[in-house]
Amino acid sequence: MEARPKILIIFGYHPKEIFATEVGEELLRTNSNPGIKIVRYTGRPDRRTSTYNLRRFVGYFDPLISPIILHNDDEAGFGAAIVYRVKSQEKIRIARPLLLGFASRYGGLVFCGGFLMHSTNYDLIDIELSSKMGLQKSRCLVNDFAEYLIDLYINKGIRL
Repeated sequence: MEARPKILIIFGYHPKEIFATEVGEELLRTNSNPGIKIVRYTGRPDRRTSTYNLRRFVGYFDPLISPIILHNDDEAGFGAAIVYRVKSQEKIRIARPLLLGFASRYGGLVFCGGFLMHSTNYDLIDIELSSKMGLQKSRCLVNDFAEYLIDLYINKGIRL
């Protein structure tokens, strides 16, 4: 039986988001960390703001820490945004300084935010990527972020 991944990175959730899919494929090709599992989304599409099918897909892999879903947004005017979707305001309060601490490593290219999703089994982290950042820098950002989350979990007992 394959070990339970600490971090699950999902790409291809929105098939029209070509750049996020390219980053996901590059991560899949280059990943050497056994704690990080990278998968292409193969579930049914969700409608509007529902994430029912996505959450069910995540459940097949049951990550220890968090699933990260890759998206792309070239219209927003930033390199990347990390969006944390959680069950409670308390989780946002704990996560905000940790996410901002990570984002500060990228000198204004990465922005963070969070919002509540009460009906959820899993917290979700979306990373909105801009193709202006480039494939390699985006791949490094996602990989660094996944390793940052693993480090928080292992060394500080914090699970985002």
